[in-house]
Amino acid sequence: MIDMESKIIEQLKEITALATVDVFQGNIEDAMLTSMKLSAALVIYSGARTKEDVGNDSLKARVTIHYTVFVIGKNLKGAKTVSANVRALLDEIREKLIGIQHEGRTLLWEEETLNQITKTGICIYSQHYRYEDYIIASLKEV
Repeated sequence: MIDMESKIIEQLKEITALATVDVFQGNIEDAMLTSMKLSAALVIYSGARTKEDVGNDSLKARVTIHYTVFVIGKNLKGAKTVSANVRALLDEIREKLIGIQHEGRTLLWEEETLNQITKTGICIYSQHYRYEDYIIASLKEV
C-alpha cells in the first residue's frame, strides 16, 4: 500500500500549480489550521475492504484499497463561485493519477466531491481513488 501512496505523491509533485503536496492523517479541517501554502493536495489512506473469497489455495481474498486526495485551492472570485483555476487543477490531478500502475495494480478514479467553500474563498474538494490487490495465504506451522 505504501508504494502506491509514494507513486501518488510522486505524480502530484510534478504538478507545478501545487504549492503543497503531502501525506495527511486526521481531520481535513485540522489541516486548514496549519500555515500550508495553497494550492495543496493532501493524500490520505482511506482504508481497505475485502471483496470476496477467491477460493484458491494460495489466494485468500480480493481487496480494494482506497485513497483520498484532498485538493485545497483559493477561489479567486470569492465564496460564491468555483473559479476556473480550481476546476482546472482538479482536472489536472485526476488526469495525472488515473491509471498509475505499480506492481501490476492500477489506480482508478471513483468520484470527486466539493467538501467546503469557506467565506474567504478556500475550496476543499475530495477525489477518491482505488485499486485492487489480493491477500495471499501463507503457510503457518503450528
